[in-house]
Amino acid sequence: MSPRLDSILVTLLLFSQVLIPTAYGVEDSIVPDCDFIIKLTSPEPKYQGNFGASSVIINNTIVIGEPAQHSDTSNIGTVWFFDLNGNVTGYLKSPFKANASSFGFSMTVSEDYLIIGEPWLSVDGLKSAGMVHFYTHNGDYVKSTSSTEPMEQGNYGFSLSCNDDLIVVGEPGPLIYDENITSRVLAYDNSGSYLYTIQQSDARTGSFGMSLAVNNDTIIVGEPYFSESIPSWQGIIYMYTLNGSLIRNITSPFHMTSNRPRNFGFRVSASDNIFSVGEVRGNVEEHEFAGRAYIYNRNGMLLVNLTSLQSPPGIHYGYTLVHNDLVLVEDYVRIENFTNRLGAVIYDKFGGIRAVVSSRDHKWVRGSPIAFSDDLVVLGDIAGGSKEFMYSGNVYVCEVPDGFWEVEAIPMDTGLNDFILFILIGVMLYWIIGKKDR
Repeated sequence: MSPRLDSILVTLLLFSQVLIPTAYGVEDSIVPDCDFIIKLTSPEPKYQGNFGASSVIINNTIVIGEPAQHSDTSNIGTVWFFDLNGNVTGYLKSPFKANASSFGFSMTVSEDYLIIGEPWLSVDGLKSAGMVHFYTHNGDYVKSTSSTEPMEQGNYGFSLSCNDDLIVVGEPGPLIYDENITSRVLAYDNSGSYLYTIQQSDARTGSFGMSLAVNNDTIIVGEPYFSESIPSWQGIIYMYTLNGSLIRNITSPFHMTSNRPRNFGFRVSASDNIFSVGEVRGNVEEHEFAGRAYIYNRNGMLLVNLTSLQSPPGIHYGYTLVHNDLVLVEDYVRIENFTNRLGAVIYDKFGGIRAVVSSRDHKWVRGSPIAFSDDLVVLGDIAGGSKEFMYSGNVYVCEVPDGFWEVEAIPMDTGLNDFILFILIGVMLYWIIGKKDR
């Protein structure tokens, strides 16, 4: 076999993982719509309040973070509790009553605790070192934690995730190269006692730990500003055991196609069987920064890559959230007579559309998924607000349709992909036989 044919084969094999899992066209599909229930706004709206930056669902209570911009020294972050009718049932402020510390920027909920990040809080004189606070599900304060080695601009608490036994906290550090700064992820048991630290291998501007997810056997860490050589911000994710041992790292399936920023790993989310990765600056054909989302099985094998249903695509697609074996992705959606309404799409793990979440009566600026349960989808629109309070933020709560979870998964049409796979297998056999004959 000629060197040229060898090169062609290698190229085909490298790109086969990209070509084969791509979802079949679904732009004009008419699918079930999740029913809009209520729009939530801050009881104390403020300019750049960012109401809807984070959320968790605890039984019949929706908890919403309003961290406020950390650059605004007059703003104090708040976490609000709402019932399903939109009534405020309680709120929390930072235990340290600090301004511009972004209390409520991140949240997760474990079996026993509501856990809230305050990543721009100063600790022991170190600006923006960050802290994390533990509360009961009813909002009673329990304790606070900080990094084992607090650092200036470390942003401990920027990201949070947990399973039944483990709580993980991201400390991504500043997006500035400094040989004295190494990003970290700290792990705690379900009582909040420190266990170990997963540390970035070397100092760089990658923001290791900016995104986090943990399921029943794996920790997934995103480093969306990782660059292999020049500052290209391609991004990378890492898979670890629950003991903190590295399993493997994964780069974008398209990382070899250009050196342009991709931010692979900007968002990660996981259930026990699958995980999703957002690549908010990935190119789609000639459209720069359109964004992509990827679904992997629990072992890190790519199942499908997703792109916006909008044509041409907008920008920064890839804000994802996983629940069970379904993936919720922010997007412009098309249903009935409503064209390109901002909302979100629920996909099965094969890339088939299961439902859309869209606004018929409200204009959304963003529709970022912030909470997803068996019954509810919660989307945060932190760029929304009023003329008086720009970027104060809104939250939209939608109900998952009855019987939704009983519907069988919709497999993608793989006719073209099967053909590509058949050709690749044929070329591989030809190559092996040719090697034996020489």
